[in-house]
Formats: sequence, C-alpha cells, structure tokens
Amino acid sequence: MNETQDSSPMESGAITEVSLSNLAAGGADNQVAENVPVRDLARREWRGVVSEPPTFQQLKGARLTEVILWFIFILIVMFLLGWWFTRPTVADVQTVLGEAANGKEKLEALQTLRNEHFNTFRDLFQLAVASVLMPIFTLLAGYAFGSREAERRGEQR
Repeated sequence: MNETQDSSPMESGAITEVSLSNLAAGGADNQVAENVPVRDLARREWRGVVSEPPTFQQLKGARLTEVILWFIFILIVMFLLGWWFTRPTVADVQTVLGEAANGKEKLEALQTLRNEHFNTFRDLFQLAVASVLMPIFTLLAGYAFGSREAERRGEQR
C-alpha cells in the first residue's frame, strides 16, 4: 500500500477535498454530493446555504463598511493612547501651583485637571466618531445589506 493511504489526512496535510453537502448540513450528512478542492470553496456556490452569489453592490458595500469599521477602531485606539499619554500628572500640578502649595490643594488641582482633560477628549471623540463616523457606518451597512432584501421582497410580490 501507499504511505499516503495509510496515514490519516490530518497527519499528512493532504486535505484537498470537502463535501459541500457536509458543509451545508454542518457535517451531519455523510453522503458526498460533490467534492471540491478546498481552494475553490470561496469561488463556488454553497448549495442549501446561499441561494445566489452576492451582487457587486453587496460586495462593495461590505468592503466599504469593513474599511470604515477598521478606521473607527483605529481612531478609538488613537484616542485612548492620546488620552492616556497626555493625562495630567503630579509634576504638571507642581509646575502650575509651585512648590508652596500643600497636598490637599495639589490633589484637588490634579482631579480638576484630569476631569477637564477627560471631558475634552470625550467631547472630541463624540464629535469625530459618535456623531460622524458611526452614522456613516450604519448607513453603508444598512444600504448594502438592506437593498438586497428590498430586491427580494420586490421579486416575491
């Protein structure tokens, strides 16, 4: 016998074919309806799971939505890093008040500076992300995926 037939497919790394009916049924169906190389799964229609391939509009809408979502994520990380690294410290308070101030005044000044710093970043975040980018994200996602449903409803009438 051949060595590749004796070893399991997982050990040899030779898994090259997958049953579409098994994938569509979650692996419960043991009948092999059609064997397709794994590299071709993205190009083929999955019977029983997707009735028709996505339209150009859906693909572009999904791509734009993904780009905006990544942009929002990067902005959130940048805001958090900017907020963290520019927070007022005790040294900043000592610079503002001088060495003559007592501990309680320094603590109150530090709390006030940190509150103002937080409020500034929060307002800027709300202006840039929450008020502008999130509505654009929901608009693109709703249009890309809602237009397909509207087409289906129109065809069914």
